[in-house]
Amino acid sequence: MRKTFVLWILTILAFDASAQWKKYYSLDQSADNKPVTLNLKATHSSCIIKPVQNSQVVSVYGALSENSSVNPVFTTQLANQTQYLNIALNQDQPQAVSASFKDQFMSFFSTSSSSDVWKIYLSEENPFNLNLNYLIGDARVDLSGLSISNLKINSASADVKVTYLADMKNKIQMDTFLIKVDMGAVEVEKMAYSQAKNVVAEVGFGKMMLDLSDETQLPSNISAGVGAGTLMILLNSNDSVPTIIYINESPLCHVRLTKDFREIKKNVFVNTSYAPDAENLLSFNVDVAMGNIIFKTK
Repeated sequence: MRKTFVLWILTILAFDASAQWKKYYSLDQSADNKPVTLNLKATHSSCIIKPVQNSQVVSVYGALSENSSVNPVFTTQLANQTQYLNIALNQDQPQAVSASFKDQFMSFFSTSSSSDVWKIYLSEENPFNLNLNYLIGDARVDLSGLSISNLKINSASADVKVTYLADMKNKIQMDTFLIKVDMGAVEVEKMAYSQAKNVVAEVGFGKMMLDLSDETQLPSNISAGVGAGTLMILLNSNDSVPTIIYINESPLCHVRLTKDFREIKKNVFVNTSYAPDAENLLSFNVDVAMGNIIFKTK
């Protein structure tokens, strides 16, 4: 997956040099700094989300290909002291699938791309709830220094990467970080920077990597379900974060732990730093059907 994203970034850079960017939408700062719930649906495109120091809470720019059939729709509403912003980067699904295969085929012969590219900038000064839904395509989400209360990412067949490029943690403690992948691939780097109380990871036939190798001072409960795909979890190589793993497995699954774990009772494993009352305890509840779950150190 890392190779895929390197190629994708090179493609974006080549495309960005010749693209004509247009501002499609902006949401201004409210007087009382209300939380914004952003609901994003993208059927086929390359989407980039980045933090920005700006008086505008959300800004959306696009560079569309000549034959693009995207019809972006932006709607807002205010309810229960929360501003809701709905962004639909809609494209007819049969056309989207056809375009995806075409882009993949043409990428063997050219460094340019006919895909649509979107950049969504989020203000560092405003609290957010994010609900991000991708059908196919690519997405890169940089959450450095933002204030995210809840984050949901749903990938059907898209490649999604979540990062904290500036090494800045979430400014507030996140309640729930939910990631779901059907047939795509999702990679989350520096996940401890999210400061999430609860993490929910669901893998169908695709792949997911969660990097929990950074030390944290906060506890986190991680619930993971794997159907027929693969979930890889990276842990701290110094074994300094107390961790407990509860596993509910089937005869058709495969679970691999590091040598630092020992079984204290059937299907319950702890590392050498484990203490039941630890303030920064990582607690995993893992349910595996036919797939693979791999714990390894970074």
